[in-house]
Order: sequence, then C-alpha cells, then structure tokens
Amino acid sequence: MDLRNKKVIVVGLGESGFDACVLLQKNGAIVYATDDFASEKVKRFSEALKKKFLIDVEIGSHDAKNFIGTDLVVVSPGIPPDNAVIKWAEENKVKIISELELGFLLSKGRFIAITGTNGKSTVTSLVGLILKKSGIKTIVCGNIGNSLSGEADKTSDETICVVEVSSYQLERIQDFRPQIACILNVTEDHLDRYTGFIDYAAAKMNINKNQTRDDILIINDEDIFLNTYKFTTPATILRYAVEYETDGFFIKNKEVWFKKKDLKKKIFDLNTTNIAGRHNVENLMAAISIAESLGIENGVVEESIKEYKPLPHRMQIVGKIKGVTFIDDSKATNVDAAKRAIEAVDGELILIAGGQSKNCSFLKLKKTIEKKVKTIMAIGESKDQIRTEIEGKVKVLVCDKLEEAVEKAYAIAKKNQTILLAPMCSSFDMFRDYAHRGEVFQRAVKKLGKG
Repeated sequence: MDLRNKKVIVVGLGESGFDACVLLQKNGAIVYATDDFASEKVKRFSEALKKKFLIDVEIGSHDAKNFIGTDLVVVSPGIPPDNAVIKWAEENKVKIISELELGFLLSKGRFIAITGTNGKSTVTSLVGLILKKSGIKTIVCGNIGNSLSGEADKTSDETICVVEVSSYQLERIQDFRPQIACILNVTEDHLDRYTGFIDYAAAKMNINKNQTRDDILIINDEDIFLNTYKFTTPATILRYAVEYETDGFFIKNKEVWFKKKDLKKKIFDLNTTNIAGRHNVENLMAAISIAESLGIENGVVEESIKEYKPLPHRMQIVGKIKGVTFIDDSKATNVDAAKRAIEAVDGELILIAGGQSKNCSFLKLKKTIEKKVKTIMAIGESKDQIRTEIEGKVKVLVCDKLEEAVEKAYAIAKKNQTILLAPMCSSFDMFRDYAHRGEVFQRAVKKLGKG
C-alpha cells in the first residue's frame, strides 16, 4: 500500500486513532486527525500528535474545509457510521477503511483473528500464550488493548499476529484476511449502534469474507446463530462443541477428540486442567482448536493452560468477607455475558447490574435469574428498565452509585452467598470503561473489608 504524499484523514483519537496517525506518517502520508469529542484522553493524544509528530489535529468539531483533497479516510472502531467525516467521504466517493484494515495492509506475517460477542479477549490472550510458548514470534493485539496499527512495524514474515476483532473493527474491512478465523458466539449486543441483530451479526461475519481454500474457519457449533448460518466460504470449516459429537472438535469423557470423515482421534486430556464454568470450557475448546490447527504439541498447550491467568474483571474473585464472596465480572457488558456469569457461580447470589443500555432486553435473563439470584442491585441509566422488566420475579433495589450498591448488597447478603458484578450494559454512563467500573467495585469491596 503506497501512502506517500497521500492526504489521509484519521477519524477518532483514541489509542487506535493515535497509532493509525503515527503509522501513516511513517509510511509517507500527509495526515490530518479529527475527533468531534474533546475528552481529556483525546486532548492528550491531540497534543502528542501536534508536538511530537507535527500532525494537524482538530478536536471538538469537524470543519469540512479541512477535508478537501483527501485520498483516504481511516476510521477508529468507536466512530459511528453517521459521523460527519464519514458522510462527507461517502458523498465524495473517498475510500474509507477501518484502523484494523490499515494495520493489516502495513503488516507482515500471518494472522489469527478471533471474534465473538463474549470470550474473545480470553481466547485471544490464551492463544497468544500458547504460540509464544511454542517458540513462534507472536504479537497479541487488536480490540484486546493495543491496536494492530501500533504493532505493524514490529511484524516480520515469521510473525503470527493473534488479533481480537470486534464488530466495529470488521465493519469497514476490504482485504483483511486471517489464515485462521475463529467465531466464538454471536448473541445480541451493541443494538444501540446497529439496526438490529442481523445487522450486528453481518459485521461479525466479515471476519472470513476474504478467506481462501488455504485458510481455516473455526466456529462454535453450539451457538444457535452459528449452527444455522449458511457459510459460503471456500475456507475449511472446523466446528467445536462441548455437549455433543460434531465434525471437528468435541468433548468425550473429559477428553478432547477430533473427527473428520474417517479420521477420529483423541488430542487432549481435560483432566489435567482446572477449568470451571461452561463459558470457560467453550473458550478453552476454541483455543485448543486453533492450536491443533497450527500443529502445536499438546504438552505446550497443557503447560500454557496451567500457566494462564484470567484477565482482570472477568469472573475475578475479589475476596470473601464473613462468608460472602465478591466477584468482579465488569466485562459482562451484555445480557448473554451476564447469563454465563450467573450460571458459573455456585449457589445463591446478589447481582449488581446496570449501566448504559445497548437497546437489548433483559427479559431473556428471567429464567436464569429466578434460579439463583435473590436480589438485583440496579445502577446506571438502565436501572429503571431492569426494574420494569425483571421485578416480580426477583426483588430489584435501585441505587445511585456502584459503591452504594456494594454496601447495600453486603448488608442483606447471607453467609455462603455471592455478590456478583455482571452489569449487562456498557459502562460509559458512569465510568471511563469497564475496567474503571471494575476498579471502583474492587475498591468498594476492600473498603468493606477494612470496615
């Protein structure tokens, strides 16, 4: 991709946008960056681009006169499709690509891409660990924290990039092609951005639109949407399942088996692992499927699984106070993730939920909640929706702050019960992100412990 002397607009100045600006300039482009927000984070990145890289930046608004002569628009993941720059580019037939696409076009090596509504960060980080332990030059990036554009210069022909990709990142890909693509699950999420579930799912399905017959697509056969979706890809499709035998990878007597046509063989013994929770078993199956497809030895996989430490704010046990266990699953930002979190907890629990709604209904959780949840502490913009849809099946208490919810939950909790933070919503109504929300929860729990 020849960018020399091309005028490129980067829309969105989060970490991905910042990295895209720097990468573009390194490759000879004339870069102009813009963001109609002017948060403290955006201001910091803006000042760094202007002072260190001498890049023209506009924040707080978009001025159309600055778009004249643009050859390419690069869009950061969080930028909605109705953004003024995108509309201008579409009207003027200027090429638009995602930051993911830019990073791919300027990277070397092979790619493993992992998407799904839930579990993708866990699978991405575990696969990255397995590859590194096997001696492969590995870069873990994407939606997991560090952008592909920020890592592109570090790649070589020997590199494998393990990339977590979101629906936002996949919306505007053109040539992005992973040699191995993995789709973990597709359930309702981000309906505040998409016109409906089908629109959201279509963005996810872009992950394999450029795959060839030399590539592999791995999917969760037990996911309702993926099980019935009519794939038209030339890539080899491998499926995995936990509950039943399928063409691909499946579990039998706590052993992972592989079946294809006349071939059937045992490849991994799950008795050597301490994996708890159905969702974690599914994540493990995805990682094992990818590792087996790469021909990585079982010993390396087993060692990696034993060494792997769960990422923060994902079913993270914060502590126990007088017999009450506190679990931080702030990353449960949709209804399906919260359902999985509730199912993974042993015994009765008090659920802390709520935040910025994604236009998803909480009614799907009713049966799960009835089985285990004694009380819901509802917070954030969606607290009234939670109370309206759920109350009657279980008691719902509305709280103004997360700290208040923690205190009130502990006050009514009984010994051997769990207080679970599984918000079902995004965090942006009250917090910087899901990690900030989890940190506030953990501080509130520690304060209780000291008290």
